Amino acid sequence: MEIMEMNTLLDLTGNVGRSALRRRVVETRGLEPHEVTKVLRLCDCFWQHSGDMAASHAELTSGKHSDGFVNVLTALKYPVIMEIFALTLAQKIDHALRSLCQLTPYWCVGSDHAAAVLSQRVAWFLDVDCADFTEKRPDLVVGEKKTKVQAWDRHRIDAGRAILRIEELMTTAATTVAVNDGIAAGNRAKFGI
Repeated sequence: MEIMEMNTLLDLTGNVGRSALRRRVVETRGLEPHEVTKVLRLCDCFWQHSGDMAASHAELTSGKHSDGFVNVLTALKYPVIMEIFALTLAQKIDHALRSLCQLTPYWCVGSDHAAAVLSQRVAWFLDVDCADFTEKRPDLVVGEKKTKVQAWDRHRIDAGRAILRIEELMTTAATTVAVNDGIAAGNRAKFGI
């Protein structure tokens, strides 16, 4: 895709300019699902199979095949979109945490790669004390089974510290499981995810 016309993106909600769009997101409830879809379409993030059974399908990182895919990382390369998506996600998480469980996360952890920066921004908006991301390592192969590896070995998470997990996209949950396994393997303390 050519460099996106920023004015087109910033006009999505009828506001002009980065500060106006940020202010609109901050002052309201964030982006609605149809607005997120519109941003992702403008960033050319969607791939959909043609329906021709002879044509190739997308292979997900889990090794499974798909008729479609959303490459959120393509949109997250734009700082203004990263900020808007992170703020929208933070607002929705904050509402859920207050209304459902009164939980205050101490750590915010994302996977390597696309969720790394997104999780940092969400942590900042939620005023979480600590944030980092796992490191992608070569898959663990046992027989014919490949298992994704997301290692956590830079920090120790103390017992009783709540962890908020952030991902930019979930298809098969393989990355989410790998991150949770990595955090568990990298910490001797008990924790809640």
